[in-house]
Amino acid sequence: KDIGDVYVTKTERKEKLLKRIEGLMAEREALVSLIDDKLEDPEQRAVLKMFFCSDKNFYEIQDFFEVADRTLFRLKRKALQELAKQI
Repeated sequence: KDIGDVYVTKTERKEKLLKRIEGLMAEREALVSLIDDKLEDPEQRAVLKMFFCSDKNFYEIQDFFEVADRTLFRLKRKALQELAKQI
């Protein structure tokens, strides 16, 4: 391959990656809007946003809420059930 082919290949990859990122950002925004619009409980909104829309891991979320493992799982399950009822 010559340098022109390498450049074209990299440019195509970059464009595909940018489109994928834009799609993921749109999905994230739609999810945040859904959570905000459908859940009244601020704790439920926070739990779902932290799990699905942030870079926080389980232990960071657990520390934030200062709850036991089982309690956090229960909070998440309850929030998901409430969201499912609303949509």
